[in-house]
Amino acid sequence: YCDDCGEYLLLSLDFYAINDLHGVFDDTNTSDGVDELTTYLRRAASLSSRTLLLSSGDMWQGSYESNSTRGMIITDWMNDLDFVSMTLGNHEYDWGEEYIEKNAEAAEFPFLAINVYEKSTGERVDYCAPSVLIERDGIKTICPHL
Repeated sequence: YCDDCGEYLLLSLDFYAINDLHGVFDDTNTSDGVDELTTYLRRAASLSSRTLLLSSGDMWQGSYESNSTRGMIITDWMNDLDFVSMTLGNHEYDWGEEYIEKNAEAAEFPFLAINVYEKSTGERVDYCAPSVLIERDGIKTICPHL
């Protein structure tokens, strides 16, 4: 409800959250790779400019392609699909913080974690944000009259 204009406004957003991809880039005997997923997500995004792609963690570690690039092939794929954020999972730490930082530098979206701190300083790590504000179709607030 908008206090300024007195109208109720409805905004529809489509969220797609991907988790536990574990670096499966190419098809295997037991899993489809990201090609089928890419087709599905691109179609969803083409149907609505208010489609948001999120990662809920454990994206990198697991396949040869991702392991050999320390997750960069998946980060690049996520950039290509315009992911809006990535929450870190426990397996993102399998190769150490150095590779999280390298992927964070390459990512065109923020890494999210509100409870990850530097042990030596007690401060939040630099490679994560506690949250992110997303804008779609110029919408920054629920009332277009503001």
